Amino acid sequence: MESKFVHDDGEIQMIATDVIASGEVRQLLDGRAAVREGLQAAAIGDMATWITEGIFKFASASATTFAKGTPVVWDASANLAVPFTAAINASEDFYLGIAVAAKVATELDVTVDLNAVPYQTGVLQSMVFEFVCATDTTVHTLIPAAWNKRGLVILGAYGLVTEAFAGGSQDQGIVTIKDTATSPNTICTLTPTDGGADSLNDVVAGTNPVLGAATGAAVISVAAGLGVTGTVTQVVAGGSAAGKLRVFVLAATLV
Repeated sequence: MESKFVHDDGEIQMIATDVIASGEVRQLLDGRAAVREGLQAAAIGDMATWITEGIFKFASASATTFAKGTPVVWDASANLAVPFTAAINASEDFYLGIAVAAKVATELDVTVDLNAVPYQTGVLQSMVFEFVCATDTTVHTLIPAAWNKRGLVILGAYGLVTEAFAGGSQDQGIVTIKDTATSPNTICTLTPTDGGADSLNDVVAGTNPVLGAATGAAVISVAAGLGVTGTVTQVVAGGSAAGKLRVFVLAATLV
């Protein structure tokens, strides 16, 4: 026998290593979000089925709002769905999918296409995050691993200055872009400078861009199944001086 049907698409079965509640939301080792199937809790040693595809309603705070088509993230500490613009911790929180309907204030859940990927082939733009370069050293997800099905070539990373950097902050407020490998690989860095890219709406170009590079320059790639993150690796001196960067990454999918 060369093959055997196991189960439908979007289902993964695993032995429970702890107690799992019905409808519990977790992140699988491959980076995908998953929802526990079944009406009864799974005990240690039970076979638990996890669903990775479909339309689900996820709990969300009353005051939280979503526009249709926007990315949704699971806040693991609060056990609530939140927008990407919330304070996302890449080491704990994870991408859920795309909101398929708007959520207004007072509603207590958001309807999500689980693990839906907004980009399939061609040029992919990351989610955009504003880094507070004086105080924020959290690792933030820019491209969720669930978006990267075939591998990526990083075309470039760019920052837009949304709060001018204070004088004397040259070579500070550095944002480093990495992948999510077990030992993360550095993709590039974005470094504001006093003499130029520190005024409102100025651009801060990341190192190692493919766009505009000379022939023979090394290509930075990200293996399939890995995400891309950003973090402030050198804060502005004193922790109180001004300086914010709105950062995005451009990538081409390997098809």
